[in-house]
Amino acid sequence: MAKTRTSASLVAATALAVAIGTLAAAADVLTQFQLTQEEADEKTFDALWSGAPPDLSSAAGIFRGLSPDARAAAVSAAATLARQYAESDAFRERYATQRRAGRPTEIQSSGMTAKDADKQAADAAKAMADAQAALKDLPPEMKKMVEAMMKEAGSEMDLDAMAAESGKAAKEGAAAQKAAIAKTNEAAARSQQSAKEFDAAYPANPERLVARRLREFLDYSATVPDSAVLVPRGGKMVFADPVLEKKPDYWKQLYRAGKPARDAARAAATAWLNTLERPVQ
Repeated sequence: MAKTRTSASLVAATALAVAIGTLAAAADVLTQFQLTQEEADEKTFDALWSGAPPDLSSAAGIFRGLSPDARAAAVSAAATLARQYAESDAFRERYATQRRAGRPTEIQSSGMTAKDADKQAADAAKAMADAQAALKDLPPEMKKMVEAMMKEAGSEMDLDAMAAESGKAAKEGAAAQKAAIAKTNEAAARSQQSAKEFDAAYPANPERLVARRLREFLDYSATVPDSAVLVPRGGKMVFADPVLEKKPDYWKQLYRAGKPARDAARAAATAWLNTLERPVQ
């Protein structure tokens, strides 16, 4: 039993030493590449939010001067730093703030459809027709009296003209209302679709975005071969295969980083992704 406890203690101590060594290497990589913690966090956030490769042009010269093993160690340390920040409260708070600021405002629909507007217009037209019919049925003396009152009020129209004008206004009003309802509903549908697309691109839970970015990196880096032929051309080294030479700069950077560095990056991404996608116990 004592031997078992001793073995367990040794394992725990070894794990602790490895963890401390990893954290120390992560801190040292900032000094190595002349970056502050704030700069590293900013680059990490921008890369995760946009999906674009982090801008490390200022450290490219330093990285190129390292041996393959030193590059792999630097990549592992940088991945540790990125993961620490992405799992922090500071990252989650900034993500939530940027998500609130960037999410499209959803417009509410009018609550009416074109069919509703047509029914409303039809009801109004029927009411107008009933009113016109009632005017026609007025006794002549009553009709003259109403028209006299209208003239006193400043109207130059007789009852028939007024009825025709009212009918025309009702039709125009119904058409305008229908167009307004359609415009509002279309704007609401567009805004809701935009919000839906935004939510898919930037989920409320930042871990889902991080997991997607890790999968994207793993898929993309898997297309980079372990070896390819480079030839001198125009004072620089280019890919002999014209298909590879047409690849984006980031793809070429991944190749030129070397297999040890790529393997280190993929191992760190895989370990991180496995943690994010681990089933809840």
